Amino acid sequence: MIAILTDAAVGGTFLNWTIHYLAGHTQYWNCSQNQLVPLTNNPITRINAHNFKPNQPTSLKQFQKIVNSIDLHQHEQVATMYFHDFRNIQDTQQAITSTQQIADNLIFLTQSNNSALYGCNYAGRVANGTKWMTSALSYSPDEKYEDYTDYFFADSKKRWKELGLTEIWDKREFIALNFDHSQVVSIKPLLNYSIPHFNIDTFDLWNTFDTIIPKLFKSLDLVVDESRIDAWLAVYRNWQKLHHDRQRFIWYFEKIINYIINGYSMDLEFLNLDIAQEAAIQRELIYKHNLNFKTWQLEKFQNTQQLHALLEDNIHPTTFKRLF
Repeated sequence: MIAILTDAAVGGTFLNWTIHYLAGHTQYWNCSQNQLVPLTNNPITRINAHNFKPNQPTSLKQFQKIVNSIDLHQHEQVATMYFHDFRNIQDTQQAITSTQQIADNLIFLTQSNNSALYGCNYAGRVANGTKWMTSALSYSPDEKYEDYTDYFFADSKKRWKELGLTEIWDKREFIALNFDHSQVVSIKPLLNYSIPHFNIDTFDLWNTFDTIIPKLFKSLDLVVDESRIDAWLAVYRNWQKLHHDRQRFIWYFEKIINYIINGYSMDLEFLNLDIAQEAAIQRELIYKHNLNFKTWQLEKFQNTQQLHALLEDNIHPTTFKRLF
């Protein structure tokens, strides 16, 4: 069994599919169906690689079912399992500890410390969300935002609405004051690095994965099917495009802050910023530089000089993560 342990929503599904595809597999063991199923030649959707359905537990109960399914069946080819953090950290640790004991091969896919901003995005990379502490269902980014704020920031949200702060610039400021883009959940503290494993940084996966395929497959004792390389590369190039805007935001973030503060000119429209990313910029100015914008009718961040002209002293308390 090959087990892939990852940070959340960074490309583990694509990595999992790649192992099967470049190993020449036409089928793979699907634990939910308890049988071999056809392997897609292209897992790419509009936002991710979820046309491939990995053996991915999202709870300790599902983890145990997947392990039992793999253990009870003898396969002619490798079986794979992929997961990141569950909602319960103790359950995640238990699953990881068990995985590190029983897997034949381990892959760790984790983000660098400076890449927290990758997850700062309003839409997210997963079409299906999980309503907090209730049931799983598919819902839009706006619905997900409302659900999230109702659960974590209900009092702040109620006060905001009582003040009549309902415009897009009000919503941006609410996110800036309450959502800390620098705080991300990572699987890294739960991993045992003394156990043999293959480590992949997410930047390497997103940008230069093709260059480490030979080393990865050697570590897994697998042979690359050379006849599939060209087709895989075409899929990989399309998958890479899904990560460009998020990575650009990481690369340019500090420059954006510097340009805004100093009044230098930088076009921001090429970055395709969404409201969560704009809010992260605003939060950085509030909490680190004690500055804010005159936000009334500021519908979109277009240029750093545009934002510089709107700077004013911050009036919100900065000793707390939330405003109310």
